[in-house]
Amino acid sequence: MKVKIVTALELFLLFLSTQNSATASCSVIGKYTDNFEELITINGDLSGTATSDYICFGELPLESYAATADLGVQFQVDFNINPNCTLEHYAYELLSFETCEYASGTATQPDDGGVGSVWWERTGARGTILTGAPTIKDGVAVNTALGSSSGIGGAIAVHSDLTILVTNSGSPVPGQQMTVKTDQPAAADTITQPGATDATGSASGSIERKSKSAAVSHLISTTAEAQTAEDVALTWLPAKYEDDFETTCYITALASDWTTGAMTYDLPGLNDPTFGIPYSFVKIIKLNGSGKLSDNVTYLQYDAGSDMFSRNTQCSKTANGNCATDNYTLAIPRKYVPNYSIIQVDNVGTRHSEDVGKKISDYHVDLYYGYRYHDCINYGTRDQTLHLNSY
Repeated sequence: MKVKIVTALELFLLFLSTQNSATASCSVIGKYTDNFEELITINGDLSGTATSDYICFGELPLESYAATADLGVQFQVDFNINPNCTLEHYAYELLSFETCEYASGTATQPDDGGVGSVWWERTGARGTILTGAPTIKDGVAVNTALGSSSGIGGAIAVHSDLTILVTNSGSPVPGQQMTVKTDQPAAADTITQPGATDATGSASGSIERKSKSAAVSHLISTTAEAQTAEDVALTWLPAKYEDDFETTCYITALASDWTTGAMTYDLPGLNDPTFGIPYSFVKIIKLNGSGKLSDNVTYLQYDAGSDMFSRNTQCSKTANGNCATDNYTLAIPRKYVPNYSIIQVDNVGTRHSEDVGKKISDYHVDLYYGYRYHDCINYGTRDQTLHLNSY
């Protein structure tokens, strides 16, 4: 808090000097001059002066000043500077707003009980920042070098449109530049600054989150002539993929459903020439990645990358080594969807990206349906909107 004392004589002289001027919208105006000295103008005329140089002290009763030019009466102004203001000189802070979001306070006349306390705030042009819904642009790939919060899976750039609105007393201010600043480092957020405002007082820009950093960016204006009253919180996730994904499903095949065809022996990777299964079962396992044998205990896993089979007695394994879970596991194209991320599939629900597939590429994901072969057939192929919820 800073305190500035202005004597009643100074006030009275200023009052007399402005009696023949046009009446401003505020009874008391605080003006900051180039040398940062404060002046109080009573019923001041704002014509020909930049409105942004003033703050309004409200409809302060002025009769006592006109009637008693008592040198002992003082007018005290308390400036409650926003905690984000770090510059030492309060007048410079209010004038430049280089590090301030907002400034306000109270005006009192402590030696004269007839005035009381009046709230004040800066007048002039005000800036507003509007953010669009976060999206992931078509063709944007995962940057695996950055990593996710768990250090794996990579990060993907998320985009948001920015719109600035600059008004003065409710009217649009055209031709005004406004610089938007984020509280995140440059390695996390990149801002394409808006241009000068148009006739509606608005201009467009954008911001991009490039890495897995803080979940929220706080945006403010650093332009003195278009300050924002408060910061704008931009929450980055969930983010919608702008391009829909082709969505299919896959299963763990059951041996009891695939009994036709000649027996196939000596499957690659098993090193067991005595082990054989019907060719139809081999084909469906290669298509879906796993099957459960007729003993109802052993799982047969197929790795398309190596063209090898393996056996285990735990479960159908995902590419991440987890047990595939019905209504949970999602196979993804890791080029466009971060590994280990949580994805919302419209009309389906939330899925966890923990698997891949030989035919899963570009904008294509596969929903794991467990043993529900017929439900998977009924689902078929659909175009769905995906949202990256977290990673």
